[in-house]
Amino acid sequence: MKQGGISQMAHEIQPKGKKAEYLQHQAECAKEIDDAHTTINNNQQEYDKQLLVLSSGFLAVSLAFIKDVVPLARALHLWLLYSSFIVLVMCVLLVLFSYQLSNAGHTKVKKYWQALKAGDKKVEYPHGYAKWVTNVNIASGVVFLLGITLTIIFVSLNIHHEANMKQVSEAQGVNLPRCDRQ
Repeated sequence: MKQGGISQMAHEIQPKGKKAEYLQHQAECAKEIDDAHTTINNNQQEYDKQLLVLSSGFLAVSLAFIKDVVPLARALHLWLLYSSFIVLVMCVLLVLFSYQLSNAGHTKVKKYWQALKAGDKKVEYPHGYAKWVTNVNIASGVVFLLGITLTIIFVSLNIHHEANMKQVSEAQGVNLPRCDRQ
């Protein structure tokens, strides 16, 4: 049986005295590639986790804001709040989708390597999954930023409005009723 791979190439293309150096160089390059791949995967996992935590946190903060700072009955621009809810939930769903898409891609890659190991030379590497995962991850980041922006605008407008209402009521000697009704 014929051997392939880097060692086969080294024997074929390198001068006789430099085969060991070439093989050492190739092994070092392969290790660096593996290390870079591991780092990229770990960073992506952390990115996804942070998006999930932060999206959920912003949803909770916006709900607490409505409950404790500016009651829903007096809140302005509720469409911003509802839009931020929708967008942040979309972010969570995109991250969860990217996990599943990534798993499907890894399953296809595993099958590719198994087929190649079994001798199937016609099998093609599934490049498409990596592109899809990258695009979904970019989309989840953009959607997250949009959700944060909508939440911040909503909070800012309502805090400003609430402060103005308090100043007007104090100037007129009127106490505004709290609208804490459920």
